[in-house]
Amino acid sequence: MNDRNTTASPGPKRSCFGCLGRLFLWSFTLLCVGVVVLLLSFLLLPPFGQQHSARVLLLGLDKAEEGTQRSDTIIVCVSRLNDGSTTLISIPRDSRIHIPGYQGYRKINATYTLGREALIRKTLAQPALLHADLPYYVVLDSDTTRAVVDAMGGVEVTVPVRMKYDDNWGGLHIDLHPGKQLLNGKQAVGFLRWRKNNHGVHGPGGDDIKRGERQRELLHAMITKLRGWPGCLKGPDAYRAFRAHARTNIKDYRQFLLLAWSAREMHSEALPSDPHTHAGISYVDCDWRQGREMWRAALGE
Repeated sequence: MNDRNTTASPGPKRSCFGCLGRLFLWSFTLLCVGVVVLLLSFLLLPPFGQQHSARVLLLGLDKAEEGTQRSDTIIVCVSRLNDGSTTLISIPRDSRIHIPGYQGYRKINATYTLGREALIRKTLAQPALLHADLPYYVVLDSDTTRAVVDAMGGVEVTVPVRMKYDDNWGGLHIDLHPGKQLLNGKQAVGFLRWRKNNHGVHGPGGDDIKRGERQRELLHAMITKLRGWPGCLKGPDAYRAFRAHARTNIKDYRQFLLLAWSAREMHSEALPSDPHTHAGISYVDCDWRQGREMWRAALGE
């Protein structure tokens, strides 16, 4: 009878670890190649061409009434691509202005109904107003905000006051308590839209100036989360939700990446304004001269 030296074969276990190692190596290699290709595309084909800043008109629409919508939110955004700073300037929706091609004065939020984003861009380009060239635009509504915030896994903001409002006919229900908290998409919409509680009295923060501050705060919080870790992992989902609901002429995904990267420093301000009544209608008179100075400062001029 022959003695046989038998030893346990470690083959399958080693083979398993070997496969995992090769898979990790291939994944890491593909990731590195993807990053290099993306960086080369930024260098060889800059997303915004030779422009040093991206100038974007942000419009938030109110709920459609009788087939029409008005621009409930108007923000002009300047992202300086060379130094990573972004400025947001809110324009009150009740601003009393002259609309090109129309007689008399109207509220600026009626401009969208008359000629959509093209007419608003033309209006703000007037020398008597901002004298701003806005080649890019983003138009969104409550559905966009809800979908994007949910795709991000919520967004953290500070609710300034108790917000309790129910409108069964309009389908709007807001129930938020003061303090820093993580809001889902539906809550974020309520945070933006709240004006008053059901008793009918505007609380502190219910006027258009404070609403503008909340709009800019939410936008800032969303960008900050997408730029950080692990929020950046939600970027693709948020982008898909955005493209499914928003309307924009920014089509290149790299442009969105660059806009987010250029928001390392964010400045948020509102156009100076005073409420007035003209012919029995409540308007807001803006200091457009100071607005032009704010615009030029945002551009770094």
